[in-house]
Amino acid sequence: MEIIIEVNSDTLNRLDSTLSSQVLDYFIKSSSEGLSGYIAQNTPVLTGALRSSWTPRLTTQELHITTDKHYAGFVEEGTRFMTGRHMAKKGLEQFEPHIPKLLRLAFAKKGV
Repeated sequence: MEIIIEVNSDTLNRLDSTLSSQVLDYFIKSSSEGLSGYIAQNTPVLTGALRSSWTPRLTTQELHITTDKHYAGFVEEGTRFMTGRHMAKKGLEQFEPHIPKLLRLAFAKKGV
């Protein structure tokens, strides 16, 4: 299972491309641990394997939160035998209010 957060660089058009990529890089790095933490916090625990398997992976303009547990999708969406726990959806909803603050910090860090 993979959750992808794409950072839209349209909001950074007023910056030159070098500074823009630096701001995005800082924002994505600072967001990775927070988002994966919120997802893990909402992940149900039986053995703890799924909760501890959420891993952030960074690309140029995307943040990927992944797990190698094959059953993560079933826990997220549910099956006919159990209701979905929606840990990724809940984690993202809890993380979203922090995005403007993290962007402001990214701009401040780069002196904009």
